[in-house]
Amino acid sequence: CLDPDGHMDAALDAAHIVGCVVHGAAEVTAPGTITANGQYRYVIGEPRHEPSARVDALADALRAAGCDPQPTARIRDAIWMKLIGNAAFNPVAALTRARMDQICASPGLLGLVRGIMLELIALTHAYGCDPQVDADTRIAIGRGIGPVKPSTLQDLERGHALEVDPLLGAPVELARRAGLAMPLTEAMLALLAELDRRVVPDAQGLRSGRRGLG
Repeated sequence: CLDPDGHMDAALDAAHIVGCVVHGAAEVTAPGTITANGQYRYVIGEPRHEPSARVDALADALRAAGCDPQPTARIRDAIWMKLIGNAAFNPVAALTRARMDQICASPGLLGLVRGIMLELIALTHAYGCDPQVDADTRIAIGRGIGPVKPSTLQDLERGHALEVDPLLGAPVELARRAGLAMPLTEAMLALLAELDRRVVPDAQGLRSGRRGLG
């Protein structure tokens, strides 16, 4: 959870917030150098799930800046759609040190990825959202990224704290609240959390501040 204690919620008026989901692959190839692999897309929308003039105006401004905005009236669906891919692919990449193309070339790893995605899609529906993709379509999107290292693998290689809670901890907690079983996702959470604890010792300070969903 990004705001477990509600500090951002208290400081920011929700009326001033527009949701955004960024789709793009990038890698730190040298100190201070980030290489983008492909074009970036920005899905933007109102948290209240309704069209608005300000989202259209923001889209116009992004286009004028050379970006590729995609306004939507259902931003939560877009958030879940991205999470389904990241929560399935990224932990597998960190645990195996495999790039996206290598994961997609392994039937065994793809079977695990697909199983996690199916659990996450069921969770999405339990909270009234629709990612608008099935597991095979989401895998095909990942396959199209090519020989890219997911961000969690990049974090691991650089000794940074891993995205354990945003990727897996929050979905598992939401599933428990909904009474939904997610055995594969829970197993992956345990594995990634232990990898984080053992391989990234310098991130203890960040870990100590982790909290559940607010």
